[in-house]
Amino acid sequence: LRVKPEYVLKNIPEEEPAGEDSRRPKVVFSKTKKRPRDPKINNGDKLCFNYSKGKCKIEEGKCKFSHDLLGYLATRPKDIEVEVDDGVGGTKLVPLPCPFAGGYCTYGICCRFGSAHLNMETGENLGVPKCPDVGDGV
Repeated sequence: LRVKPEYVLKNIPEEEPAGEDSRRPKVVFSKTKKRPRDPKINNGDKLCFNYSKGKCKIEEGKCKFSHDLLGYLATRPKDIEVEVDDGVGGTKLVPLPCPFAGGYCTYGICCRFGSAHLNMETGENLGVPKCPDVGDGV
């Protein structure tokens, strides 16, 4: 195999003698370590999902989640909104419609699109529950 003379190394650097620094493993830093995190929410402050549907079988004092619907409505996160052009050169925030609002939203009071199908004072889901087709009964 022939190699052009300009590609041949004339002075090959010698390896450094093994010292204490060469024994240390290289530290690899995680790229996600400094990513901002959402604050941790205590389970006692979260609404019991089964209670919101009327299906929680655990007593209020023993369930690790909250059974306070009105307290949850007061601290409920805002609905998800998008910026749209208002037609006069500005923008405004408009809540997105719930993808389930045409029927019955299974997330109920916990839905982040809730203004489309919730009574915000009582937390009542205004959608009609979907029933599976059972045929004509024959």
